Amino acid sequence: MADPYAVPAALRMRYQAITEITDRVCLETLNDEYADLSRKMAAALARKRPSPIERGQIDVWACAIVYALGRINFLFDRSEELHLTTDELCDCFGVKKSTAGNKAGLILDTLKIGVLDPRWLLSDLVEESPLTWMVKLSNGIIIDVRYASRELQEQAFGLGLIPYIPADRVQPAPPPPQEAKPPLPPPSKEFGTCKPKSKKIIGEDETASLDF
Repeated sequence: MADPYAVPAALRMRYQAITEITDRVCLETLNDEYADLSRKMAAALARKRPSPIERGQIDVWACAIVYALGRINFLFDRSEELHLTTDELCDCFGVKKSTAGNKAGLILDTLKIGVLDPRWLLSDLVEESPLTWMVKLSNGIIIDVRYASRELQEQAFGLGLIPYIPADRVQPAPPPPQEAKPPLPPPSKEFGTCKPKSKKIIGEDETASLDF
């Protein structure tokens, strides 16, 4: 598996300058998980060709990285135990909220980060997000690998598709069975029988493939 902290030599000084700021703010105001994810995100941006962090103010990039992670992890939701307002976060970096918000949007677009992207979630949200555990088999079927055999889980883990082997931990309870519904009456002769539309559960480009 590729090193998530790998940075091209030409950008190491800018990377270090950015992460010194994110480390300070995260460790003082948030937690070490935010600090670690910020380092990984800065490294991912540094590896882009061309890299967006080659230009621009260091403090703006640092703020935008934590701002982007905050969006993904509901940092700005007051119902969460760990939360800040966007103003409070940006004040920690001395950066304007509009500037940080715009740059955070650029980061999310550049790294193709969607809602509940398991690569950038805090550990407690990784556990809760169903997208973390969805893998696509070679026949195209998408499964929740937590309920698959240990062999499949080990292969998925070996390919870097899931953060750990679920069988090594307490298995989540399966979803409760749905209540049986009474049978529908036969269709009226005045109306044709409708063909149900297929329901798209998740796009193929939103999951990683697993060849079994």
